[in-house]
Amino acid sequence: MKRFLLFLLLFAGTAFSQTVRDDFNRPAMPDLTGFLKWNRLFGQSDPSASIQINPDSTISPINALGSPETGGVYWDSAVAGRIRVGAGLKHKSGTDAIPGFTIGLMTDSNLHSANGYGFRIQENTGADVIELLRITSNGTSSPGFTSLASATRELSAGDTLLFDHYPDGRMTGIVRGAGGSIDSLSAVDTTYQSSSWKAWLSGAVFPDSLKMDDFIIWTIPYTIVASAAGGGSISPSGTVDADSGGARSFTITPDAGYHIDSVVVDGIDQGTGASYNFTNVTANHSIAAYFSINVYTITATVSAGGSISPSGPINANYGANQAFTITPNTGYHIDSVVVDGVNQGAVSSYNFMTITANHTIDAYCSINVYTISATASAGGSISPSGSVGVNHGADQLFTITPNTGYHVDSVRADGVNLGAITSHTFTSVTAGHTIAAYFSINVYTITATASSGGSILPFGAVSINYGADRFFTITPNTGSHIDSVVVDGTNQGAVSSYNFTTVTSDHTITAYFSIDVFTITATAGPGGSISPSGTVGVNYGANKSFGITPNTGYHIDSVVVDGAGGPSRRTILST
Repeated sequence: MKRFLLFLLLFAGTAFSQTVRDDFNRPAMPDLTGFLKWNRLFGQSDPSASIQINPDSTISPINALGSPETGGVYWDSAVAGRIRVGAGLKHKSGTDAIPGFTIGLMTDSNLHSANGYGFRIQENTGADVIELLRITSNGTSSPGFTSLASATRELSAGDTLLFDHYPDGRMTGIVRGAGGSIDSLSAVDTTYQSSSWKAWLSGAVFPDSLKMDDFIIWTIPYTIVASAAGGGSISPSGTVDADSGGARSFTITPDAGYHIDSVVVDGIDQGTGASYNFTNVTANHSIAAYFSINVYTITATVSAGGSISPSGPINANYGANQAFTITPNTGYHIDSVVVDGVNQGAVSSYNFMTITANHTIDAYCSINVYTISATASAGGSISPSGSVGVNHGADQLFTITPNTGYHVDSVRADGVNLGAITSHTFTSVTAGHTIAAYFSINVYTITATASSGGSILPFGAVSINYGADRFFTITPNTGSHIDSVVVDGTNQGAVSSYNFTTVTSDHTITAYFSIDVFTITATAGPGGSISPSGTVGVNYGANKSFGITPNTGYHIDSVVVDGAGGPSRRTILST
């Protein structure tokens, strides 16, 4: 209960400049913030006092104003305006009965002549009663009481009794329980409308089981209702009291990951300040703090050749997770994913966990490059050659060129013979390939022929590689001789051999032979004739007959052949 009273006192400004006094005219002790209250007026024994607060905090009657069972303590200064008076129950046990105990405001310090209002507790053997009263003087120390409102409440140690009075006749009686419970009564009564009041604590004999704590007086504070939306706090919070004309400061604190969105005071947005100070408070107020979660930006980009999802500036709340998926286009692959400047490798996804800051994620994709292995055998070339990189979907032309004296034998692409082509294009490449060009040396034909009467070696269709030499031998048969050798239509003469050097084309060679022709010179002396006569040609190996005919009156004397002869050596043929 003391903690509650201190709470009420610590958050108020000085209410009055007057001094609280008991019947001994002794001032009360000020609390730490300057509010005045009686702090258990120990050891009072002066018979002029109306109520004595004993050392054990019980109250005993010291009645200077009425019968021995009643008494009172008042504040000797007049108060006006919004007035609150109160007292606390330090200890209570059982169901001890109290005829009545009242805290209130009276028009005079003398109960015999005072009128006013009060808040009374009545502890009974059954349910306790709390009441708002109109108090009317009847010339004695036992004034008349008119109940304006009442309720039952079981009183407990630690309860605080507060009586609020407003200039317009509104009154409130409040019991604040030590455990947080609150009961209140309210009424409006304008029977007595004094310009000033005396604060009173009065009642009957209290048993030892009921002890008082403090008697308090100050102006009714205005209330400031302080609230905070989710995401932060305001301190102090709830319904906070502020003294009339005083000040009240509030601190607004966002939770981790949140920021102040706005501070609304009496319905007006005051911006995003972390504190707000009410000054010269003369009315009730409200202050509401609103918070928004911090929203961070993840900037996601991707190079040509792929996509990242989601992409662009992505908003992510504080503490949230955000996953990204990187997808290369057909024919592309992920090259790298760079997060906040750090390469994460060729990952296809990345998840930001428990986000507390801005981030960047940049995905880089590269086109697939396929390898075409291009080779060529001896005798020619392929261009380009070797390991040729080709981008996905691109075309790649290969040119096959034989060396001089060679020709394309075949071209194989991925093992398939494409023929003796001189170029090949791989179109819309989506995989690796091979291409191999094969070449063969040009082989020319020398057609060698010979007429009868001899031979040529080699004979017939003779193959000869490009650039090679080929030697031919021409041989006449016995009885024949070389007549001529014709090469590619050109008579080379009666040569017995011919050499084709550095052959680069087809050729022909033809050997012509003629039989040997011998001459027989046939003559006849006077007296006859020989036939045929003269120079007679006879082929090698042939026969030739001569007729020798003597003239009339003559006879053949002799036939001489090659210088030899006579009748006995030659046969004389006659025609």
